[in-house]
Amino acid sequence: MRIHSGREKPADAYAAVQYLDHWFWVDDGDWKTKRALTAVMFFFTLADTGVAERLPLITIPAQ
Repeated sequence: MRIHSGREKPADAYAAVQYLDHWFWVDDGDWKTKRALTAVMFFFTLADTGVAERLPLITIPAQ
């Protein structure tokens, strides 16, 4: 992966994030990094079941 950084906002970036006073971005022409990020997002999507886990409910009577 090739992540660029600088103080100026990039003009043509695939993805860019500002953190404190710096910009971090992936160049739009960097196909290897773009493909790797897409694969990571795909795997996160597959791992997300969308169903909330049902935890046991404990009721404590109070008077």
